[in-house]
Amino acid sequence: MFVRTIMSSPVITIEPRTTIHAAVEKLLQARLSALPVVNEQGDLLGIISQSDLLHRIEIGTQKLRPTWLAFLLGPGRSALDYTQAHARYVEEIMTPDPYCIDADASLDDVVKVMEQHKIHRLPVLSKGRLVGIVSRADLLRALILADEEQTHAPTPLTDARLEEMILAEIARQDWATPDAIRVKVENGQATVSGTLFDERERTAILVTAENIAGVTKVIDQMIWIDPASGFYIGPPGTETGSL
Repeated sequence: MFVRTIMSSPVITIEPRTTIHAAVEKLLQARLSALPVVNEQGDLLGIISQSDLLHRIEIGTQKLRPTWLAFLLGPGRSALDYTQAHARYVEEIMTPDPYCIDADASLDDVVKVMEQHKIHRLPVLSKGRLVGIVSRADLLRALILADEEQTHAPTPLTDARLEEMILAEIARQDWATPDAIRVKVENGQATVSGTLFDERERTAILVTAENIAGVTKVIDQMIWIDPASGFYIGPPGTETGSL
């Protein structure tokens, strides 16, 4: 998937000299968490989000820092806090030059930018022009879409083929010890047994099997053995002990 396949478009935008009151009304009416700010030519100037509007004098939520902290942070920080609480226009509190993403970028690129900069949405550009916006909610919708596509799997696979696929997928993981794991599939239900040398591998192996199209249920019969002590833990609901 690429950004252009999941982005929200056309984009609802706002102009920099829009009043804060009008901006709040537009956010609420459109049920959006942020709006790109553009000039008359449609150039992207910034973005204003709900978080920019939390600390407002009108509702008594402006930042009130202790005198000693304000001194340490300096007058610039206090001036910024004042502007955020009292600004009348969007351009005064918007985030200028926001991080953007290209319409032909991959979803992996989107996640990396969001995580690196701790942001929830990205304006989408194509040839330098604003064409959409992609948010974490759009990524969740993409997840549902991908899951639905997998649900409509073609011809059912035999149990033997499912066993091969599960074992092959486990073998591809650099954290797994495939020679220590056994899989038996009957009527689509996969029973996974064998030995684990790190208890954290248990869930990862179960997830690996669950994600093979055609597997209807996964039964855990694996045992974790601590190489140092000989202590072992079986699947949930079984006893633990030492060898």
